[in-house]
Amino acid sequence: MSWSMDRIKGVSHFPVNALRNLWEAPLLVLGYHRIANFETDPFGITVTPEAFRRQLVWLAENFDVIGAEDIMKPRRRPAIMLTFDDGYSDNVTGALPVLHQMRLPALLFLATGYVNRKREFLWDALERILSDGNAGRRAPLVYRGIRLLPEPGRNWMDTFDRLWDLLQAMSPSAQARALREISGKAGVPARPRPSHRIMSLGEVRSWASTPGMSVGGHTRSHFILAGRPPASQRSEVRGSYLDLRRWGLESPYFAYPNGQYDQASILALKDSGYRFAFTTRSCAVRRSTSPWELPRMLVGSWTLGDFKGYVRRAFVRGWR
Repeated sequence: MSWSMDRIKGVSHFPVNALRNLWEAPLLVLGYHRIANFETDPFGITVTPEAFRRQLVWLAENFDVIGAEDIMKPRRRPAIMLTFDDGYSDNVTGALPVLHQMRLPALLFLATGYVNRKREFLWDALERILSDGNAGRRAPLVYRGIRLLPEPGRNWMDTFDRLWDLLQAMSPSAQARALREISGKAGVPARPRPSHRIMSLGEVRSWASTPGMSVGGHTRSHFILAGRPPASQRSEVRGSYLDLRRWGLESPYFAYPNGQYDQASILALKDSGYRFAFTTRSCAVRRSTSPWELPRMLVGSWTLGDFKGYVRRAFVRGWR
């Protein structure tokens, strides 16, 4: 479907924003996480390389695909911007070759404290422990009142949700201690999986040196900022900025982990050197959008038809 048809289709559902698109060419920022082939994808954040290529072909045929440096520039027609969160190594092996072949730019947001470290992200480590067939077979079976072995009729995701709520409120050092304790109680060895590896610094440099590719910050430890003490927020935000600068990759771009932030987060960004920050609100960027609250639609493991529908709707969805 052409963009003009999208505009006509959108008028009946989103009249104000659809009409705005007639004189203001909007920008939709897409957020990816993983480009890989997995038998299971419990968090729904993985796109296969084949699906990713099909998505890019459709996007390139229907929109201008712009780089980060053009985000606030006037546009003649609707545009797409591609971003990647966290820094999984499959962004280099699965996404970068396709992007380079198609000459499409993209921005990678790094949790800089994980680069060159042989460990999994918190959510991946919990998934590995709780989904393991041996989980909960060693006593004791409880961590802070939470059963590690699911009750009959319930799966490990129920336990994951409770542990996630508990652990994500902790400091990074407390999270590491908690994971070691949970791993020991569940009887699951603490062996990070190669399939869930984070980029090495060499891979980060390979990404950044590819034409059209850029990098940005995502805190040091994928730290959830909203509601945390301002000093802790500043440490995580500034730390990621300094890491990038130390690597010769200083950047004005930042993405809030899990899209969560507050006014203290914005102040921390302004004090650290960042100039643009991305949320996870699924709507289009417009001239009136604050550079500290740039919306972004996260892409899941969807069919191509669903992907097209989500993109079309996001272009005419209202802000706030």
